[in-house]
Amino acid sequence: MTYDAIIVLGNQLRPTGELGRTARSRVKQGVSLVREGRAPVLVVSGGHGYVGPALDVTEATKMKQYAQELGLPARSIIMEDQSRDTLGNGYYTYIMARRHDWRSVLLVTTDLHLRRAHYIFKHIFEPTIKVHVLAVSSPLSLSRQKKITRSERRNLLVVKGILKSRLLKLWCYLMSQHKGSKNYNNDRSK
Repeated sequence: MTYDAIIVLGNQLRPTGELGRTARSRVKQGVSLVREGRAPVLVVSGGHGYVGPALDVTEATKMKQYAQELGLPARSIIMEDQSRDTLGNGYYTYIMARRHDWRSVLLVTTDLHLRRAHYIFKHIFEPTIKVHVLAVSSPLSLSRQKKITRSERRNLLVVKGILKSRLLKLWCYLMSQHKGSKNYNNDRSK
């Protein structure tokens, strides 16, 4: 099956500003799918996260660099670098998808993140744009995976509340005003 785009979700950068194993595994899978001809473009989605030091680089920038290191040409990569979380990934890539008139996308994330990510993208994209998913096995230790699984269950409940109450645009605006965001005005006294 072919798609209009492969969307790869980011993951928090290391304190050094480099991609971690989780993001690298997602990008590697996305690049492989584009090379196989499953879609003409790879969308790397991720802005400045909430946790860790304030970095001048976004997840999308680092993912694009890694995709290029793997041999994917820059012309085949589109960056979405405004999002701060999975809700934002869905919101901003949907705007992009509508602008490009895409009809189907393949969402690539890790198995631990798949349920929540699919729920978000399906809620935002469908019925206009069909969302398919592909899970990459998590490269994390079993104990870390168990911890994340518990967190994912709680996060899914929050996400469902935000989406059902139709507060997605407000959520994305508020996240853009977070201190780590490139949109945040650090001098609020003016």
